[in-house]
Amino acid sequence: PTINKEPTMKYEMTKPAISSLVAANIIIALLIVLFVFIAIMFISSRHYKLSIADGTLSIKSIVYNTNISLDNIELDKVRVVNLDEENISFTVRKNGIGLPGMSIGWFWGNGSKYKVYVTDRKSVVSIPTKDGYTILFSSEKAPDIVADLQNAKNS
Repeated sequence: PTINKEPTMKYEMTKPAISSLVAANIIIALLIVLFVFIAIMFISSRHYKLSIADGTLSIKSIVYNTNISLDNIELDKVRVVNLDEENISFTVRKNGIGLPGMSIGWFWGNGSKYKVYVTDRKSVVSIPTKDGYTILFSSEKAPDIVADLQNAKNS
C-alpha cells in the first residue's frame, strides 16, 4: 500500500524593517563603546598619579584631573584611612564612575562631598580641602603621601 504524504510547508518570516536593524546596530555599537570605556578606565586606573610640586597637589587621570594649591588643603587633617573601618561611604554619585573595585569622580555620602580616586578601600589618603570637599586617593604608599604633604606644609 502506498502512503500519501502531504508535502511539507515552509514559510519564511517577514524581513525586519530597516529601522529595526539600525536600532540593533546602534545598541550593539553603544555596548561596544561602553565596554571599551570601562576597560580603559580599569587599565588606566593603575596609572593615576598624585604629585606634590611647587605648592600644588596634582592628580593626573584620564577623566578627573585635580590641581589644588596646598594652601587650600587642611594639611593638619590629612591622614591614611581604611574606608571600611572608618565607615566612610560615598553613596551618591554626582559625576563619576562607580564600579565594583573602582570609584572615580565626584560623590556624596555621610553628609560630605568627595572627589574620589579609589581602587583599594583599605589604604586611602583622606585630604580635606578648605573648599568643602575631601579628596580620597587610594595608594599602597598612602603613608608616604601623608608624610610628603606634612613636609610640604613645613617647607
